[in-house]
Amino acid sequence: MQAYRFFVLFAVLAAVLFPRVATAAACEESFGEAWRQTDLTSISAQIADSGAPAEMVAHLCLRAALFLDSGRPGSALADYDHALQLSSMDAAAQAGKVRALISLGAFGTALSEFQHIPDAASNTWTVLADRCMLAFDLTRNNNPTEACDKLVDAYPKKAMSFNMRGFARQKNGDLDAAGKDYKQALTLDPSLIVAQLNLANLAYQMQDPATASRLYNTILESDAGAPQDKIYAAVWLHIIERNLNDANKKQLLEAAARGQNNQRWPGPILAFFMGQLSEDELTQLANSAPDTNRGSVCELFFYTGMAARSKGDVEGARSRLQKAQRLCNPLFIESIAANYVLAKATPPRATDSSPPK
Repeated sequence: MQAYRFFVLFAVLAAVLFPRVATAAACEESFGEAWRQTDLTSISAQIADSGAPAEMVAHLCLRAALFLDSGRPGSALADYDHALQLSSMDAAAQAGKVRALISLGAFGTALSEFQHIPDAASNTWTVLADRCMLAFDLTRNNNPTEACDKLVDAYPKKAMSFNMRGFARQKNGDLDAAGKDYKQALTLDPSLIVAQLNLANLAYQMQDPATASRLYNTILESDAGAPQDKIYAAVWLHIIERNLNDANKKQLLEAAARGQNNQRWPGPILAFFMGQLSEDELTQLANSAPDTNRGSVCELFFYTGMAARSKGDVEGARSRLQKAQRLCNPLFIESIAANYVLAKATPPRATDSSPPK
């Protein structure tokens, strides 16, 4: 759980990716919540027919948001750059560019670009959300929740504010506080699937598989959320429900697979768990996904690692999960999951308490 996302996270994550932590919110303030209903083909035609520069910038911003929401941050970055060539001070485009760079894992460049956002936009939800997500890179920030606290303080009625702070707290190891934030996000917006995914993964991390299983089932039964949310929920439920017999697992995965494209990421992950794709075939699809970046490759190693783990292949699982640990964007729930699964599998180093000779 791009996107979430989380997982997302799970959106974060990336553009939620997410299921990930967050979504490509740079256009929400300009187009309203209906922007996701726009067809990529139609908006591309509108860009071609745009007259005034301001009109083209708006349409480029919208298409970039759609690219981010569908896990194509490279294409989104190109559109935001084009928009900024036409209007260098456009706050939505600049904030969107930062979001795309974060989604690509380029936190250093994103931080540099963040400085170019006009001061007049510094307190908008989009900009504060960008600042919060930049703090998720713990290699640069030892306290990721501080920036996210400002987001919640400024926008306490926006569910995604709490979802994002919850993810920051989870990454920082404050699991109880993270759970409270995810629950507050769902109180504000019960249909926020990315918060449900994050809460379910948190329950798994806290070794509460019963709660995690219930939450994943709720997502699968819900009419809300994007199709990829069902994929991640089904895969995670398959991973944790070791008591399910093979027939029930197959039924679970088949239900999530209805209408999915096994050749379009993240569909291949589900096909892999259903036995329709080999690991070699999954690897090929991960490396050839549109805008291939660390996202699909990260998930390749994480989910094949979890599959190996469920089969008792300890060394195979460790090797794959370590690769996921190195490659996963900090916004991905798989980043957190790889860390705690590996930590749980690695016994603490013994200390020599014998007296010196």
